[in-house]
Amino acid sequence: MKRILYAAVAVLVINGLASSAGAFGIFDAEADGLHGGSRWDFASIYFNGNERSLQGGLRYSLQGGSYQAFKNQFTWEVVPTNAQFKRTVRKAFEAWTTVDPATGFGTKLRFQSDLSTPVSRRVVSSVRLGAEIDLFAAMSASNWDIEDENLQGETAFSSRHIGNKKIRLTSGTTGYSGYAITGADITLNSNPEAIWTLGWFRLVLAHEIGHALGLADVDVVGPDGMFIDDNYEDERPAKLRNSFAAKINTTNPAASGHLHLYEVPNDEEGLEHPAVNILMESELDSELYMAYPYLSNDDYAGRQFLYPYVTPPQPWDLVSGKLSGAEATLSHVSGGNAGLLTDTRSIPEPASGALVLAGLLVLRRRTSRAG
Repeated sequence: MKRILYAAVAVLVINGLASSAGAFGIFDAEADGLHGGSRWDFASIYFNGNERSLQGGLRYSLQGGSYQAFKNQFTWEVVPTNAQFKRTVRKAFEAWTTVDPATGFGTKLRFQSDLSTPVSRRVVSSVRLGAEIDLFAAMSASNWDIEDENLQGETAFSSRHIGNKKIRLTSGTTGYSGYAITGADITLNSNPEAIWTLGWFRLVLAHEIGHALGLADVDVVGPDGMFIDDNYEDERPAKLRNSFAAKINTTNPAASGHLHLYEVPNDEEGLEHPAVNILMESELDSELYMAYPYLSNDDYAGRQFLYPYVTPPQPWDLVSGKLSGAEATLSHVSGGNAGLLTDTRSIPEPASGALVLAGLLVLRRRTSRAG
């Protein structure tokens, strides 16, 4: 059985009033919003001959087969050099690999360009062909038409249930239930009327990469219209800004006792409070433009939930025996090495799968008016 999930339109307002949200959302969760979910498998896994996992880094390719060819499909306020554009694309991906400043948590997420693999929109047996993440330019897409001048993007990914084998988490946990992402397509608006700058291109692409990792727009759809947080209280929007990545159970994120689903109001006491501003929301203030790497406490918590990071044990911990359960599990599984696992699996035709149109991000330029 294949399921098709859609996320609503997301709008990024330049020079507008801050409109923000907290918490985080995931796709394809079970009824409680915590169990299940779609994420990339940490163990090397093959779907009908197509490798789809975090091993070796998530591979991405560009329409046209080069940074120059991809760049030339867009209209620019100031045409960047090929080197500048290449750096912009790479920095958009690298935003998701940065250290969480509140907790010190890193991540095992890595990205690797694979321009020799042609992009493809084909989906075969719930597996998207091409590289693991393909980047496209289009003058029309699922959520915009030709002559649309908004700076916008949308992401679609496919995922599959892999049966009894289940998923290996980045923390070392094996047999975790949920869906394995089998490929993602990111599309950006290439209408001639859509005038890009490198800064906005990087910001929009970073947002769409968040969808490709399995994160939802927190203020649009999310899991059943509700969002994951640790302590939200009505009329206390400050509760949407705290760091809570350290409260996530790294061996079983769904069992994180402090996390719950909350229905956050779409007003100044919740989603639209000006002091709350995250990357994975549909309406963003222009302050994010200068706030690279963009991720807020909520974005880092979402990353930690899907891809839990365990601090590698230090030599003195090994000598003294001071290892937590999660650290001991990781050490046993991967020898403390963050990147190399030898578990390779081949998955046949799916019992079930999911196709997700993960989100649309639109930038609307506003002209200022004298009062």
